[in-house]
Amino acid sequence: MKYIFAAFALMATAAHAQERPAHITSFNGYTVTVALADSDTPTDYAPAEAKAHEACASVDKTPQLQSRETVGQYRFMLVYVCL
Repeated sequence: MKYIFAAFALMATAAHAQERPAHITSFNGYTVTVALADSDTPTDYAPAEAKAHEACASVDKTPQLQSRETVGQYRFMLVYVCL
């Protein structure tokens, strides 16, 4: 029984250590929209910022946050302008 508990403890630790899911939903060379799911308080927007930097760097620009919207519990939509 103690081995089962240890296995579940390891699985829970590994699941928590995974990257936060942030992904680009649209990019047209001028604006980037990034969806982010994060249950931490306060919310960590760094994964969304990294995705925006990656997209804007592809057109030799840098991102600037224009809007941040809550679209559900622990879900956010961030819009960046590439300058």
